[in-house]
Amino acid sequence: MTPDTTFAAWLHARAPSPDWADADVGSIQRTLQQLTDGAIQKLMILGDTRHIKTAMTIIRYGAYRRIRAGGLRVLLSAASQDIANTYRRHVETLAPGSFAAAGVGMALAGYGADLIIIDDPIRPYPQTSVGDRARLFDWYSSAVATRLLPGGQIILNQARVYDDDLAGRILDSEDGPNWTVVRMGTDEVDASS
Repeated sequence: MTPDTTFAAWLHARAPSPDWADADVGSIQRTLQQLTDGAIQKLMILGDTRHIKTAMTIIRYGAYRRIRAGGLRVLLSAASQDIANTYRRHVETLAPGSFAAAGVGMALAGYGADLIIIDDPIRPYPQTSVGDRARLFDWYSSAVATRLLPGGQIILNQARVYDDDLAGRILDSEDGPNWTVVRMGTDEVDASS
């Protein structure tokens, strides 16, 4: 891969799939390229719990960025440590190297990241309590966001189920205007939401 290889070109060459032609996927690819180019720092991809969103954003994009910038420190996070470890193994098969993986609630002391990718941090069950969602935001604020190194970037890939889920709480916070939001199933890409 050359330094100017776009994510879309790398993705289509490395892992051909008819799914990459989907309109939502194209919008996400273009926005991920903006992240790669440094035009944006914080990205939310909001949509249903589709495997394609995870396969492209967490696994393929994490590998692409690691290959493109060899020393990039990447942190992958998910609802549980088992899921985060599974993502890490998939990424490492595409881009050998060390990726950190953390399930929601896990301690992250001592690890700094240039790129943090969070995938569906809470399972969309109707019985998820307000307290669970508050604890998730506290973990994000005190453990995850503080691990982002200066100039670092973060992606939140999430299905929306509650108004006060992690995406909702971030967008309602002082940091909300700093996020670019892609809503799957629409043509919306908000520079801030």
